[in-house]
Amino acid sequence: MPSGRGMKPLHMLAIALGVMLAGTYLLRRGEDDGVVVDDRGQSENLNHEAPSPPSASMEPNGPDGVGSVVPDGSIVVKPGGFSQVGASGWLTDDWEPGVMWSMKLGEKLFDKQSAFQWVTVHDTPSLGRVLSLDGIIQASERDEAGYHELIAHIALCRKGSPESPGQRALVIGGGDGGSAREILRHSKISAVDMVEIDPMVVLAAKAHLPSIWKHPFEVDPNGRPAPLHADTRLTVHHVDALKWLQGMANQSTYDVIVIDASDPMGPGVALYTTEFYQLLKGVLRPGGAVTVQGGSFFWFADIFTTVFHQLSKVFPVVKPYQCFTAIYPGGVWNLQVATLGDDPAEVDPAKVAQIRMGPGEELGWYSEQTHTAAFAVPPYALKVLKRAPKSLPELSALLSVEHNMLDWRDRTFK
Repeated sequence: MPSGRGMKPLHMLAIALGVMLAGTYLLRRGEDDGVVVDDRGQSENLNHEAPSPPSASMEPNGPDGVGSVVPDGSIVVKPGGFSQVGASGWLTDDWEPGVMWSMKLGEKLFDKQSAFQWVTVHDTPSLGRVLSLDGIIQASERDEAGYHELIAHIALCRKGSPESPGQRALVIGGGDGGSAREILRHSKISAVDMVEIDPMVVLAAKAHLPSIWKHPFEVDPNGRPAPLHADTRLTVHHVDALKWLQGMANQSTYDVIVIDASDPMGPGVALYTTEFYQLLKGVLRPGGAVTVQGGSFFWFADIFTTVFHQLSKVFPVVKPYQCFTAIYPGGVWNLQVATLGDDPAEVDPAKVAQIRMGPGEELGWYSEQTHTAAFAVPPYALKVLKRAPKSLPELSALLSVEHNMLDWRDRTFK
């Protein structure tokens, strides 16, 4: 999900309840600053006059008991970002007033501040290794294919996609490698340019996310998947995406473009402008398509509508669709695809059959059937698209304020 997983989800100050996976919790709080949840999924407000003090062996590391373990086994986490609770770390995402998603962390494998963001990789008991940027969850080993398979194969397996060899692809963002990996499963692709501005994200993926940053079908001499960079068709460029596109304006270079980038705030606003989408169209070859991380019609309706309306100003055909993700509440995330005229919902079974896999592997989320089904978004989503989108300055200001309110800079976790 960000310069890796493309998106830094919008995070708000508030939060909600319930248990999801082992070690992964959806929590609820009142108006106070902490959340108490026990292993049975029961929760209660943590009052400033805490009725139960922390256990003697666990000292709170934050205000209002945050970071403590109380005698009945409950824990207290911050409403957003990292919390240290005894020997364990927890990572929490705020979504909107009343909703918070939290997971227990294991060993911290990578922890670096780049020129752009804070990059971390943790092991977790529930979702395998997890990549976070600025304390916001981007991708997990267990569910990443649900996103990456759909953002790549829809454009490449539609009937309108050219069948000729020697095709080129562009991935903007996507530093975890998942989008490039899926594109490279197509033999008709001869080159992939990954334009990821932050080399630290790629470094973290190479070193600690081998199940994501892996060759699409080859194995090493020990029978393990070869690393993604072993595929000589991939070239990684650590440059600004807008400048990259401006440098090749109207050169008709690419057959498919995947935008796996950040939300429209700060410098990321440039990736949502009419100018940016016009540049994308200008570098597409005939029959080309663009797929975009498109927010959520339910959680982030403003991003969902902005992407759709901005794309529709430039491309004749734009369609929203959906994929599975375990790391965002509800399990459904939205992508959007734009073409130069063909209907992207029409699938070509022969192209699906030609997707290359490694020994003993098979796709877990994309198929001929799920290609068609992905476009069956609910009527509610289509109704959301009829709303007038916020202006980019309005949307950027909203997201920036809410993101800056998060206490993700607190690094007092292990």
